[in-house]
Amino acid sequence: MNPRGENAYRYFVPTPNPQASAAGPRRLFQKASGPFKRIRRAYILATRYGCLVTFDFMPLTFPKYRCVLPRRIFRLRCGILAALGLLAVAPGLITAAPAWAEPIDVTTSSVALDRRDAARQTLGPLTYLGGLRLRSPSRIFGGLSGLEVSEDGRRLLAISDRGFWFSADLVFGADGRLSGLANTDFSRMRGRDGKPLTRRFLQDAEALARDGGDYLVAFEGAHRIWRYSVARGTMAAGVPTHAIPGLRGLPSNGGIEALTVLRPGVLLVLSEDGRTPEGDLRGWLIDGEQHGELSFVTQGRFKPTDLAVLPSGDLLVLERSFSGLGGFGVRLSVIGRETVVPGARLVAREIARFRAPLVVDNFEGLAVVEVGGRTLLYMVSDDNFSAFQRNLLLMFELDESQITSQ
Repeated sequence: MNPRGENAYRYFVPTPNPQASAAGPRRLFQKASGPFKRIRRAYILATRYGCLVTFDFMPLTFPKYRCVLPRRIFRLRCGILAALGLLAVAPGLITAAPAWAEPIDVTTSSVALDRRDAARQTLGPLTYLGGLRLRSPSRIFGGLSGLEVSEDGRRLLAISDRGFWFSADLVFGADGRLSGLANTDFSRMRGRDGKPLTRRFLQDAEALARDGGDYLVAFEGAHRIWRYSVARGTMAAGVPTHAIPGLRGLPSNGGIEALTVLRPGVLLVLSEDGRTPEGDLRGWLIDGEQHGELSFVTQGRFKPTDLAVLPSGDLLVLERSFSGLGGFGVRLSVIGRETVVPGARLVAREIARFRAPLVVDNFEGLAVVEVGGRTLLYMVSDDNFSAFQRNLLLMFELDESQITSQ
């Protein structure tokens, strides 16, 4: 329960040092002068010491601030003359955060494929096997943007664009349809030094792929690909790999969005908004130390958000579009494996499109597994920590014979 009332906003960052004493934060806070610097210091306290910082939105008043520091409680009130009134920072409510890794409470509710026709179960070559909306009381849950599913189809691993791993067991009903999640865990991703990533510009994980005994994670902002050991799980430190020429020149929010492993040591990487002179999206085919550039031809507003390899060897592409009037659109398309060569202009062929009244949101993660001769497909959406979007997990069976005959 929030002691400061219902109108407070809580900013939470897990910490690599949950045992940090209050003395350090107090000294750091006292060094600041002026209301704006104190606000910045409050953010530094959260990221450095893993504190809980509570901001209260007070009634409109003239600019003023006061700092009182009795024993173990210190408090700041900073007034900013603005339409929303006075923002007061309350360091007295800063407390030590829990350990960086722990189970998380996630509840699920079923989602229909078509909100106007609950009986509908097919979309082109896809058969719907259930969908879930994921919710959690934790403020750090959300932003799911990359997805992998175990070879037996029983457990998922996702990444959050706030720098977290999310893992869970998939629960199925008697009819084989996706019905829930169990054993859910949420843990902070780690940097090269083995410490949790707490700086926002380093946390934006966007793409996930398994490469043998490792996971590859692509980040935006500070554009890079890091390798994480599967054996060490979410405790693994990130190891820089595949220094792609020209990666730093990509837009801050338009870096690597789609990543897949074609075969051991060979990767296909597509950017979200890096453009070639022809207007295509930039991409790379990475084979060991060789980085062959290629491009992806966009169609309309659609841009790739993830890739997966089908049992046939062809590539499945998850694409997303957005417009202010039409909202989100999602489509699945296929790229022939024989066309993926350095210098190619990749053209995808659409096999399914999601538009309202079908279930649709900001889908960014895609995984494909073959279980018992069936090709199972999973999609996850990124809610952007917005009340107007959802974290969705959908499951389908794909009939490859229908797409190869087209």
